Amino acid sequence: MAFSPATFGEEGNVSSRLKIEEAVPADVSSICTMVRDLAEYEGLVHTLAMTEEMLSEALFGPNPAARALMARFDHEAAGFAAYYYTFSTFTGRRGMWLEDLYVKRSFRRQGIGSSLLGRVAAIAHREECGRLEWSALHWNEPAIRLYGRAGAKQLSEWDVYRLEGEEIAAAARTVPAAAPRRRTG
Repeated sequence: MAFSPATFGEEGNVSSRLKIEEAVPADVSSICTMVRDLAEYEGLVHTLAMTEEMLSEALFGPNPAARALMARFDHEAAGFAAYYYTFSTFTGRRGMWLEDLYVKRSFRRQGIGSSLLGRVAAIAHREECGRLEWSALHWNEPAIRLYGRAGAKQLSEWDVYRLEGEEIAAAARTVPAAAPRRRTG
């Protein structure tokens, strides 16, 4: 089965029942609920620290860190995608990182995930991003199949590394103090 994301009109209409639109502040509570559901699905609830206030600031504060799309099916929150911009020194252009793509269990297998991915790709294309990238858990076969149908390539030669919390602080402490400047003259 080939990937065929829906064609979007100006308002993001896919059909009379599904709409994909930029998230608005009133969506924060729904997105938080879906992030919790995603964390549960991935077995990562113990890592979840995000609050509604944090998400609201990240998406809608004075210096937004990310953007989000909401999928609504018959006006009910059905899924979301969160993304942000990156930069590649190799392409010399900004790219896009898809942080999360989630569809509620009761709305799955209706093309909503494909539509969200297609809409994020359309934004990346419109904004001339050199890359659209994301990660997937090795065991998440439904997501991996979706990404394969979209034509995404798995980058098996790359490993993901991460520092968190105290690890970041410890790494920062390893930077030597700047040497005193030598005066000339």
